[in-house]
Amino acid sequence: MKASLSKRLLIVVAVALFAAGCNSFLDRRPPPPCPPIFILKDAGSLTRYKPGTSRDITDALFQAKIIDFQGVCDYNKERTKVEIKVELAFELSRGPANRDRKAAFQYFVAIPRFHPAPQGRNTFSIVAEFAEREQRVRTNDDIQMVIPIDPKLRPDAYPIYLGFQLTRQELEDIRRVTKF
Repeated sequence: MKASLSKRLLIVVAVALFAAGCNSFLDRRPPPPCPPIFILKDAGSLTRYKPGTSRDITDALFQAKIIDFQGVCDYNKERTKVEIKVELAFELSRGPANRDRKAAFQYFVAIPRFHPAPQGRNTFSIVAEFAEREQRVRTNDDIQMVIPIDPKLRPDAYPIYLGFQLTRQELEDIRRVTKF
């Protein structure tokens, strides 16, 4: 009986030591933080006018603003890729010249570290509709991207920038209005 108990104890100890050895192969480091995300000051809002008109407020089709974003990320086991999911929230105001109750615009997600490679910048399109007699609308968009990373670099080496895709004139308008 004692020999049987000793064998069992020996087996339990061996299994425990084996399991402890296996755990040393697991990566117990906490995952790194997500890369930082920023809204570009000059591209965080947009006023779109009727083509060929002045920049009078009565010629405005709509105004749009990125009002919020939420992001989460997940690294692969080797920490050589990060999958990032971002939900953006937009607020739009209908302008006096907007007769079809629609607002079509594009926004971008840029990672300067990869410029000019294709994964350095993506553009997304949205068409929002205003209900009858509605002057404001909020809309969301979800994006997902996987970016290659160097595990020797910190996540803040891969900042992500969000903004509206602006024409040269729209950018000049924003800079003129926000100039103090």
